[in-house]
Amino acid sequence: MSSSQSQQRKRGKTIMRDIHALHPDHVLVVEFNERGQPYGDLQLTLANFIGTIARNGLVLPLHFLDWRKMPTNRLNDAWKLVTARFYIPNHHRRVIMQMMGVTWRRWRIEVKATSYDSNTPLEELVAIQLIPHGLTPQTWEVLCNYWKSTESQENGRKPSRIEIQQLSRRSRKKGGAAIDDEAIRIENLLKEAVDRLLQDKPEGTQPLEVHEEAFREVFGPEHSGRVRCLGAGALPSQVFPKQCKRSSMYWQDYHSNSDLTDKFNEMREKIKDMELREAQRQTEIELMKKQMQDNDQFQNFARVMLSMMSGSVGGSR
Repeated sequence: MSSSQSQQRKRGKTIMRDIHALHPDHVLVVEFNERGQPYGDLQLTLANFIGTIARNGLVLPLHFLDWRKMPTNRLNDAWKLVTARFYIPNHHRRVIMQMMGVTWRRWRIEVKATSYDSNTPLEELVAIQLIPHGLTPQTWEVLCNYWKSTESQENGRKPSRIEIQQLSRRSRKKGGAAIDDEAIRIENLLKEAVDRLLQDKPEGTQPLEVHEEAFREVFGPEHSGRVRCLGAGALPSQVFPKQCKRSSMYWQDYHSNSDLTDKFNEMREKIKDMELREAQRQTEIELMKKQMQDNDQFQNFARVMLSMMSGSVGGSR
């Protein structure tokens, strides 16, 4: 057996030929859970079928670049292809189209990862004879131009916190203008800080290299447990490991003392609970003693009454 034959064959794209060949009168009924998500035996079949449509460049071309800008008529055509093979009520369309959008984006990423070389000149990329992945020459050219563009390269770079701050304080409806006077004031402060810091740097230093320093200068120290502009889950120890390392011993001592305090408070609460239960037990004992005393007094009274009644009966005889 040759080495090529001994190598494990890679699994090809799922084409779902049997589903595409179903008779129009034979549709598959999909179940949905309470969150509107498909589940059950047909869940994987539906997902794979949606994948074949998302990768179909004749239905959903990649040259639109953004799923949100996909023409409505193409989205409608894709929906019709799904409902021609699966029975899905219209109120589940949003979930199905979300699944399709995710697959479409992954498909474009895969095309770039497997076929695009940033080191190859644009002229050579668009001139290749065998267009990869069955794309049309027009779509391939649009993608290559987009990936080569300065805008695409900027989108692929990790933005600084100053850029995130500015983008979050601008309005698309106002043509990218600042949303209010406070946003304008902050932008001016950040720009002044960047310009001032650049004066002390070697010639040729890029503004991005001093963005973080300028950001800290304007906004001050980070709040405990979070980092400005980076959303929930971003911790100072993750974003600024060197700065946080200096205070690690302090935090260890702090957490150690905090744990001891918590344990002491827990023990104190337990003691209070035990004292309360003991007081309740003593109260119950005293109540039982009183009941026993009352019972003894009643029995003595009953004996006296019986004695008196017995004497009265004997005297009458």
